[in-house]
Amino acid sequence: MVEVLNPENHSFIQSMFIKIEHQGEVKIANCALAFCIDSDKYLSWLTVKQSVNDIIIEIAPQIRGHVTPRDLIEANGTLTFRINSSQFGEKSGYLFKVASPDYSLEVGFTRTSFYIARNDQRLTLSIEPYKQAGHAMCYAMWQLTELSLLILDKSYDKAVSSGADAIVEIERRKKILRTPPTIPTNSLIAWARTKAIAPAITYDSHSHFYQEVTFALQSIPDKVATVGMYNAFWDITYEGSRIVSRKPKREPDTLPIIHGLLFDIATAKNFQFSPEYQIRGGRLDFLISGHLKTGESANACVEFKHAHSPDLKDGLLKQLPAYMRAKGCNFGLYCVMFFKGSYFTEPREYDLRNIDLFLSGLASKAGLSSIRILIFDFSHPKPPSQL
Repeated sequence: MVEVLNPENHSFIQSMFIKIEHQGEVKIANCALAFCIDSDKYLSWLTVKQSVNDIIIEIAPQIRGHVTPRDLIEANGTLTFRINSSQFGEKSGYLFKVASPDYSLEVGFTRTSFYIARNDQRLTLSIEPYKQAGHAMCYAMWQLTELSLLILDKSYDKAVSSGADAIVEIERRKKILRTPPTIPTNSLIAWARTKAIAPAITYDSHSHFYQEVTFALQSIPDKVATVGMYNAFWDITYEGSRIVSRKPKREPDTLPIIHGLLFDIATAKNFQFSPEYQIRGGRLDFLISGHLKTGESANACVEFKHAHSPDLKDGLLKQLPAYMRAKGCNFGLYCVMFFKGSYFTEPREYDLRNIDLFLSGLASKAGLSSIRILIFDFSHPKPPSQL
């Protein structure tokens, strides 16, 4: 006998498996398994419409300006922050936590270590060697098949200033844990897509507005990957049906595509988009404006740059800060379009694993804490048949 408990009065399916045994000319039926399925919850799981209560994303106040919920549900991500090393060991707890029925990701500190945990995999890095190091840059990184942690202190700065290669030094100091291939569940992706287009008229604060702008821009790679529109960012030459060359579109030619990808979100979020905004000394790629509940307006300056551009560093350290000063804007987004892959070999010195670290390090040294760096991978992945 199987008792079915159904306090919420859901619809359900019940059945059993019967095991038939032959004993001579006699057949004996034994019940091997009796089960009951909550069909409401099962259908919800099938259609990836899990309850919002099944998904928990918590971000500690001290890093809310450095990370959004969208950052935390990507298969590949990096958390970067600067800390006074005298704070190491003072407190323990998580910096962020993502939890859903089938996926979890957490980064934080204990009294003795910096840690990252994904599902049942956990990597720790001792903080003892860094306690007297002054300020340090901390990085927690997660990718499909690895977790990694990195702390860069004054010894790194000294090594680079003495002629060491920055990328080599970063890789040498990084601690890595190889993991089984792990990706966020579809329920998290569906949650993010829903949140990205959830209507908003006004915003509680400047930080709330900045987070929603960042969240909107972070939807671009998801849209490109979902509908396979990589070709839109490439100039492709054909001879008949044969492709004879591929090269990334010029930066100005990509801006209308970006604008089109954000149009629906801009409408839902009550953003005012001003492309190629004329400003003292040049044209800003996008000025995004919104309204606060206080009646004030809020602005974000957005600049796009190719990862292989010779002006990549100057765009971050000079161009965007100059536009922000001219506009009187306290928040900027530096969006780097990355094309290196099967069809393009630039930039030779960086890949997706280290370009974010490199640019974040430059921004930190220059004191550009109000600029958020986003990396967009438009590298045209190989089709499954070629993997």
